[in-house]
Amino acid sequence: MERIKTYNKIIVNMKNKHFIYSLVFILLTIGLYSCDNEDYTENNSNGKNIEYINTAEKARVLAQMTDTTVYEIRAEDNFGDLTKKFKSKEEELLSQGYTKLERLDLENLDLLKAAPSVKKYTVEAVWSIGEPEHVKCVFSSKFCDEFNSKVDGEELRISSKKRYICEWRPIGTFYNLKTGERASAMASPKAGYLPSKRDGFTEREYEAYLSPNATQFQMRSFLIRIKWEDVNHTTIMISQNFPFGPFECNYAVLSL
Repeated sequence: MERIKTYNKIIVNMKNKHFIYSLVFILLTIGLYSCDNEDYTENNSNGKNIEYINTAEKARVLAQMTDTTVYEIRAEDNFGDLTKKFKSKEEELLSQGYTKLERLDLENLDLLKAAPSVKKYTVEAVWSIGEPEHVKCVFSSKFCDEFNSKVDGEELRISSKKRYICEWRPIGTFYNLKTGERASAMASPKAGYLPSKRDGFTEREYEAYLSPNATQFQMRSFLIRIKWEDVNHTTIMISQNFPFGPFECNYAVLSL
């Protein structure tokens, strides 16, 4: 009889252990699923918060992407085919009656004689022109070196051996012209990028346009926002602009 009782106790214990193991497994599975479907943060080596992007959000972004091209961003040709997007936006702008403006020679004496007042301004270029477009990019080693030298924390560094989800984002600002005023672009080393530049990743500039009714001077360029590595599991949210901000445009206003 004692042997039967002992045997029954062993069976019960085994069942209890099986139940506990099953419960632990279920809780771990739920935890992992939850982590994969919720954003969360943790501190990096510098004590700053690192945010993670969940698989559900990544799936939502991928489902909305209309351009599945993988763009190669190399130093030798700047942003390559990605700059065609800027040209496409420019063509759309010109078709609406905008005029592309050449930079005035502000040292030209005849021009200065005709303009009794020339004022120079610096304005923050934070105007996001339209909705940003998500694209897939791979970056050259030179690009990665330039980017990684500026990020705060090794967790945010990128690799030439990986692919990333990015935002192509046209940015700019504008000035509303008063009667008798004329505006001109000036060198702007803190603007975004332009497709016409082929001097590596440190050359920053903007294009200038005049609205159809000649009352608004617009300044436009673009940037890339590297968001996260293109993988099918929870990963770090990089969310860094390139070039790095702040973004500023310099321009001159001539009173004629």
